[in-house]
Amino acid sequence: MSGAIHKITGIYTLPEEAHKEDVYICLCHNEPLIVRRGEKNVPHYSHFPNTKSTGERLTYTRGENVPHIDAKHILHNHIERKQPLTIVRRCYDCEDTEDHIIPTEDVIEVCLEKVLENGSHVHVYMQTPTTSYCFQVYSSSRSQPRPEPFYELRTEDIHKDMATIVDMNTYKCTECKEWEQTLALDFEKNKQEAIRIALLNNQKVFHTTAFSFGKYKTQQVRDVIKKDPLYCLWILKQQPLTGNFVDVQTYLRSRLR
Repeated sequence: MSGAIHKITGIYTLPEEAHKEDVYICLCHNEPLIVRRGEKNVPHYSHFPNTKSTGERLTYTRGENVPHIDAKHILHNHIERKQPLTIVRRCYDCEDTEDHIIPTEDVIEVCLEKVLENGSHVHVYMQTPTTSYCFQVYSSSRSQPRPEPFYELRTEDIHKDMATIVDMNTYKCTECKEWEQTLALDFEKNKQEAIRIALLNNQKVFHTTAFSFGKYKTQQVRDVIKKDPLYCLWILKQQPLTGNFVDVQTYLRSRLR
């Protein structure tokens, strides 16, 4: 599937949405195209006979494939027409989801392939009176994060449904961010005390402390920190108990760097 630019409106149009009486321009060769929409063949564009591009296979720069380019233009046109757009974000810590409603009705600028002030490149850029939004479209390889709000959308999702799309960008919800900040403050306040208690107990900061409870029972705390740090954060959030639970909490606090 490959789209073309409407000569009058400048809108990127897929062949199944094109009208035979209108003129569409090839993205690669900047030449007029014929709209092929019959009862037998799948809708498509073709070059006029006896042009330099007749029979030439469409190619794109940077190794982009046709669905990827189509997806960028579909997203751009959707925003430009101020159509409703909701992006679902999933927190990688708690896995809760949030619906981010993109205010397309307030758009004052939308463009393709924009380079930001920090030098990073985005596929689709949207500006409202108060906020700039960055969208990256990918097929197989992920991209580096851009300034928020930044969304990374899959090519196939854009082709399926433009009303609601899942964001694939690494994201942490507000509640988890606040929890992390609270834990960091708690760590800093208790770090010196934890080390003092460990030294008094002559356990060399509990290097041999193991869990005597929970799903990691009998395993060394230092090993669990590496493979399941979220579980360790959960332990630290709990009210202080007695025995091994306190030892584990003390050891975890002492490991803060």
